[in-house]
Amino acid sequence: MVVAADFLSARSAPRVTAGLRRSRQRAHCRGKRACALAASSALPATARRLEARRPGGGFGEVAKVVDFAPRAPGTAEVAVRVRFAGINGGCETFRARAEHWFERNRALEGFALGAEGSGEVVAVGEGVEGLAVGDAVAFVGGAFAEFTTVPAVLCQRVDSPSAEAAALIISGTTAAVSVGETGGAAPGEKVLVTAAAGGAGHLALQLAAMKGCDVVATCGGAEKAALVSRLATQAASRGTAAGNCAASMAAETVVIDHTQEDICEAIAREGPYDLAVEHVGGRILDAAMDSLSGDASRLLIVGYISEYPHNGIAAPHLHGDLAERLFWGQQSETLASGATVRGNVWPEDRALVRAARDHVFELHREGLLEVVTAGADDFVGLDRVPAAVEEMLSGRTLGKVVATIAPC
Repeated sequence: MVVAADFLSARSAPRVTAGLRRSRQRAHCRGKRACALAASSALPATARRLEARRPGGGFGEVAKVVDFAPRAPGTAEVAVRVRFAGINGGCETFRARAEHWFERNRALEGFALGAEGSGEVVAVGEGVEGLAVGDAVAFVGGAFAEFTTVPAVLCQRVDSPSAEAAALIISGTTAAVSVGETGGAAPGEKVLVTAAAGGAGHLALQLAAMKGCDVVATCGGAEKAALVSRLATQAASRGTAAGNCAASMAAETVVIDHTQEDICEAIAREGPYDLAVEHVGGRILDAAMDSLSGDASRLLIVGYISEYPHNGIAAPHLHGDLAERLFWGQQSETLASGATVRGNVWPEDRALVRAARDHVFELHREGLLEVVTAGADDFVGLDRVPAAVEEMLSGRTLGKVVATIAPC
């Protein structure tokens, strides 16, 4: 999540892929030609962005719309006109508080907010190959702005800027490495995905089902449960269509709705698990750890949103600060059972991360991976981004929350 930019970059120039040819959501730019013409204009002398002048208690407290001078791209960089911005509620909470990986923000007079987004390239620095002015891209870096300048390796070329592209660049890549390169999910294994209707969870759920895994998915509420069930069923079918025969043998996905039953008891009942992709923390992390299958099992701490500061004082749980410690320390720990708990989902080889990124964009382009987004029609403009962050943290939304910065 918060260190995604470090791991999404590759050591070599990016291999550019085709991008999103068939966006099925309303929240995308339908006029590609108009977008390209807009992108051909020079980088403006001034623009607006969300910035924090000082750390504070949360995103809404510190985020202010300010004027700034967009920076011309340097070597291996591009400047992007931002159309859509993804919402990482936890990321922005800790960025605004200048905690953990973002502690360095305390030394700054002001710091930009935002992470991933999609838009058009408006300027290209020296040494950039595969990207040109007018290209639509998904990117990582300073997305809560009208314009941002980012390393070219943190861009993925797409057919048009869209909410889906903004969702895939971090959340999709995170899901792909969690199930694939790091999690190593194999056909027939039982995989637990918590917060399976969330931004990364709904993608990890589909990727596991496509592999032919038996999936147990947690969520809250009838609407989320219906979405999770549909996505898993479709993904297993799509996995079969893509040539993965094991997907057709996957058992029916079990959906645990925590509004209808005790989630920890249900997690224990449906276990043991070969792999747990955990986004929630707290007592759900406890239940997942206690339900791992043995010395070859793995648990990945992708997030721990139930313990984030917006929830106040987190309820005590068995494993204390394990999620926070392993997540921010990017560490692993072996349990007495021999199971491995990892706080770093990213492979050391960044080429594997890049391959995972390419993979999810290609799956979506081919219609094999559905990207669910929320908020692009409701949160329009920089001044609405704080409300989008609060909405994401509320737990009410389905899929990835995305704000529209500047519609085409």
